[in-house]
Amino acid sequence: MGLDVTAYETLTPMPSAPKEGSWEEDRAVHVSNHDYPGRELPLKEGWYLPCGDKFGFRAGSYGGYNAWRNSLAVMAGYGSDKAAWEKDPSEGPFIELINFSDCEGFLGPDVCKKLHADFLEWDSRAREGLDEWEYRLYTKWTMAASLGSAGGGIDFH
Repeated sequence: MGLDVTAYETLTPMPSAPKEGSWEEDRAVHVSNHDYPGRELPLKEGWYLPCGDKFGFRAGSYGGYNAWRNSLAVMAGYGSDKAAWEKDPSEGPFIELINFSDCEGFLGPDVCKKLHADFLEWDSRAREGLDEWEYRLYTKWTMAASLGSAGGGIDFH
């Protein structure tokens, strides 16, 4: 078990949930963030069909992903992921990713734009401060945030 991530370039709203057995059922994305409201903006809760490019990757086992997220928090100056969780989730680099679910949820285009800017700004520090595996994962998150910025988002599943 672990965290899989898929970034979508654009998403088109569906009028209702996909019908069981339909071609849409396997492709549809459900946007919902009950525990982290607002992270999906400007999208609204509901069902969407992906359009354009998509990029998926395994972010690691839950333990591996949490270790990576802690390394990101340390690099960004929070001290640890736990210390970042105590901050206002609207402030600071990567906070929307660090202070977010490690198993499911959705980051919309607004958050993706902010995260992409963070990933670009912190890239040289990440290259120097993270180990090889951590930096490879950092580059995947950079790509995902870039793609999701176009009007789609990042789905945690």
